[in-house]
Amino acid sequence: MKFPCAGVAGTVAFEKIAGAAAEAGAGLAGCKRLGGRTNACTASMGVGLGNCTVHAAGVPTFEIGASEIEMGVGIHGEPGRRRALNKPARRIVDDLLDAISSDLSPPHPPGSHCCRLSKDLVEPFYENLFRSMLILFLLEMGITASRQIKGFWKVGPFMAGFGVIVPVVHGLVGVSLAHLAGLSVGGTFVFGAICASASFIDAPAA
Repeated sequence: MKFPCAGVAGTVAFEKIAGAAAEAGAGLAGCKRLGGRTNACTASMGVGLGNCTVHAAGVPTFEIGASEIEMGVGIHGEPGRRRALNKPARRIVDDLLDAISSDLSPPHPPGSHCCRLSKDLVEPFYENLFRSMLILFLLEMGITASRQIKGFWKVGPFMAGFGVIVPVVHGLVGVSLAHLAGLSVGGTFVFGAICASASFIDAPAA
């Protein structure tokens, strides 16, 4: 069965262009008209190399074999156009471009300009950079704590017991509250970690 192409990134162009028009002083009608023109000449398509689990659902969005890919998968895990065997990246890109070009109405003439938006272009400058900075932050926290090791002996065993027992108690309370609230296993784990550490910094790492 052939499904319509589910968009995955076209909304980015729509929001950026309409938002820029609004910032420049365009009225609601003008933003709507410009947004409609943007939407008419925008098409996007994704490929799923694996499945994912939404925290609220707690189960994989879809099942896929280790050697399979989902051509045209939607941003929320909607079924793609077809299930295929994995192939080189160049052939996957060719299939995506052929499908996107055929869906544009009217088709863009040869030589038309296009804009390529890829998650891989954003990830090194945001996600990977964020994790790297988080590691440096945690490392600096550890260095700061190690410099205060001499002061640890002044407070005695009370501080050691407090530091070991209280986070465990807080974590158990957090896990219990998350379970009562009906959170998923992943959400329960993150909430318990936040309660145990009394900090949101560990949430992205978890």
